[in-house]
Amino acid sequence: MFTLALRMVGDRAEAEDLAQEIFLKAYRGLKRFKGASRFSTWLYSITSHHCLNHLRARRQQPHRHGWGGERPDAGDGSSPAPVDRLADEAPRADVLLEREERARIVQAELAQLAEDHRIILVLREVQGLSYEEIAKVLGVELGTVRSRLHRARMEMKARLAPYL
Repeated sequence: MFTLALRMVGDRAEAEDLAQEIFLKAYRGLKRFKGASRFSTWLYSITSHHCLNHLRARRQQPHRHGWGGERPDAGDGSSPAPVDRLADEAPRADVLLEREERARIVQAELAQLAEDHRIILVLREVQGLSYEEIAKVLGVELGTVRSRLHRARMEMKARLAPYL
């Protein structure tokens, strides 16, 4: 829940608040879980819908915090945590800085995607959900998942091209 929320809103404190809200929402709605799908799929569905609703509400308000359309060179300090390392690795500082910069760029460009493209890309590439699971989570047809995912990947490819 937290990771998906963080990828969607881009701000750690905001994602923590959302994760708590989502946990309570899921707990209160546990009686409505029918077991027709995996529990994780049901939870992803609640999380994605709650995050999308939050983003829509945030869009209606004056800019507060989070990504807010800022580019990676904005230097606002809201970059994601560094990429996790393997325990037996001891990369040099310059390698770590390069990884952090790449992660910051990807995160910033991901923030520029339309919400429906961002959520589908995060569910597939970050969370590792299958196309079928994504379709259930978002309540869309399998073909819609495929086409949105393709468009999202193409847009990310175009956005990241200047950095390659």
